[in-house]
Amino acid sequence: MKGCAEIIERHGSPWILVNNAGIHDREELLEVTAAKWDEIIDINARGPVLMVRELSRSMVAAGKGGRIVNVASNCVLAPMVVGHSAYASSKGAMVAFSMVAAFELASHKITVNSVLPGGVYTPGATNASGPEPKGPARSRQPPLGIFEPKDIAAAVLFLATPAARYITSQSIAVDAGFSFLIRNRK
Repeated sequence: MKGCAEIIERHGSPWILVNNAGIHDREELLEVTAAKWDEIIDINARGPVLMVRELSRSMVAAGKGGRIVNVASNCVLAPMVVGHSAYASSKGAMVAFSMVAAFELASHKITVNSVLPGGVYTPGATNASGPEPKGPARSRQPPLGIFEPKDIAAAVLFLATPAARYITSQSIAVDAGFSFLIRNRK
């Protein structure tokens, strides 16, 4: 991948990779098109897998270890809104891939973890195409209140620090308690 090679050439081998790109468009299961499915899977799963492959090669060659954090979604823990079949599948793929990558890269002192954000109000989420969200996430607030992208960044930052050197193959939900709410709904 040309972009990764340019990064390595310009800056040297990275020590950390955070995969945070993604799209959040909604199409209900009975309406989702193959084109939309492929677009979401390509951006949310295939792209990060290729980034990990390319940049972890450089990390291994440098021999200094490293950190990889894949930003997935708490929708892998429980359905949140209607229209997430492709999105949840792509993020579920990221969580499964993170576990495998953590296993394969552990001997190189590279940790791989996932952060599972909840319904963070970002331009991408609020401008997602598709029907208006419906489901429990639309009608209920998280127990700890609304949170911001900086709250997700704090978890990513922690996983990049020496304090997290023995944390790998983990998924950390940063969702203000929303996943607890969904799992325990009546």
